[in-house]
Amino acid sequence: MNFTTAKPNWPDMNESIISREKWGSVVLQLCLFCLIAVVGFVANVLVLMAASQLCKHRTHRSTRSTYYIINLAIADLAIILVALPTDMITHFTSWPFGEFPCKFLYPLRDVFVFVAIMTVTGLSIERYWVITGPFKTKPNPKHARIIIVSIWIVGYLFVGLPMVFVMQLIDETGDGRFIFCDPEWSSNTEQKIHVLLSIACIVLPACIITFCYIRIAKSLQRLQTRRTSFVSSEGKPTTSVFSLVEQSKKVAKMLVIIVLAFCCCVLPFTTFALAAQFGAGGDHNLLYALFVSLFFAHSAVNPVILIIMSKEYRLEVVKIVRALRDVCWKAETLRTYFTHLRAQTDYRQHRKESDNRAQLVDAPAIDGEPQQRSTEL
Repeated sequence: MNFTTAKPNWPDMNESIISREKWGSVVLQLCLFCLIAVVGFVANVLVLMAASQLCKHRTHRSTRSTYYIINLAIADLAIILVALPTDMITHFTSWPFGEFPCKFLYPLRDVFVFVAIMTVTGLSIERYWVITGPFKTKPNPKHARIIIVSIWIVGYLFVGLPMVFVMQLIDETGDGRFIFCDPEWSSNTEQKIHVLLSIACIVLPACIITFCYIRIAKSLQRLQTRRTSFVSSEGKPTTSVFSLVEQSKKVAKMLVIIVLAFCCCVLPFTTFALAAQFGAGGDHNLLYALFVSLFFAHSAVNPVILIIMSKEYRLEVVKIVRALRDVCWKAETLRTYFTHLRAQTDYRQHRKESDNRAQLVDAPAIDGEPQQRSTEL
């Protein structure tokens, strides 16, 4: 969320003497941002490619979760490509894009964070619905698509659009050298209300997710103890509920790891921003650099967890990497072939020019002049 008041006092680029702590914070955050950007971009693109392949041969029941995972990867990728660069620009240099991108592009970062959080929440509710009531009517993929579209619409209307009216270009120096894109609040109370609402958008989904997984754990434990009641005399299951439960257990474990990563990455920065907003944060540049990097690292951690924890996604990623390797090998083979072909063409051209020069040297004398004269010419 847009906790702009939590920013520390970064070093002025015009100052000749700057404390080591402030420069250390800048260097640390730049290095972490670059690492997060590379890992997050590659991992989210691989997850999107793997999920698109799985959607082609999955059942409707499994496709619902895949839609949520695709939406989460899109939101995380948008955070990496939009929110992370704009945050770096806002902190380290003057805003170069003008007023229109400041009002409409900058608030999108809050929308992407909101969509990522709500997608994890929706996926948790969907798993809760499936596991706690395996014989009840389940939502079909159409319902999942409607929920995902609604998340984007609500996110922009209630998170992004209000920020359009408060984002302003602020000239810090008065001479146009350092212009920043920041919200211009009409009062301090309005700013604090916005921060509290932003934190509520994080804390409330965290409570819902926690409730869902507590109920999921109890339901799985109850079904595990009742396993014998679903088994026939031959020892074979009498219903398909077990395959659903086993699959849901794997998904639930993966989502628990994602939720724990969410808490570890987002809550430290949320706490720091809240403390800074109400005057208890102080000037801790290194802590801010670490916490804001953790906040953005959440978008890179999600796809990595999915690839590691999910066997089917891991296998699809391996196939994609091998296919890309084959494409690169074929491209290298073609490059080598054309290089060899060009070398042969150059060699033939050189031989032709050499033969022409040799014929010119061996040509008979003209107008009675001796051949030695032709050679000298």
